[in-house]
Amino acid sequence: MHICALLVAGSRTCRASGARGTASVPRPMPADDDSQTGGPVACAPCRGTGSVISNLGGEPSRVRCPWCEGEGTQIPGHDAQARERAGVAE
Repeated sequence: MHICALLVAGSRTCRASGARGTASVPRPMPADDDSQTGGPVACAPCRGTGSVISNLGGEPSRVRCPWCEGEGTQIPGHDAQARERAGVAE
């Protein structure tokens, strides 16, 4: 693949070869989940399991997902880092 085949959307000139053109970037399709119907949406970071692998301390360990608080479903407007900023220990 030529380097200019990867033009950024809206770019007019390839800096490497001087080729001109416009690239189109495909938009992602909407997810096939319950968000369209108002139902619960699986937490993306933990993939709905409620836990993630943390490498803090140098050794991997399974911890409660801070994005969904271990529930496995997305919490709208939730700040996963608020607890750490407030200095609250688990």
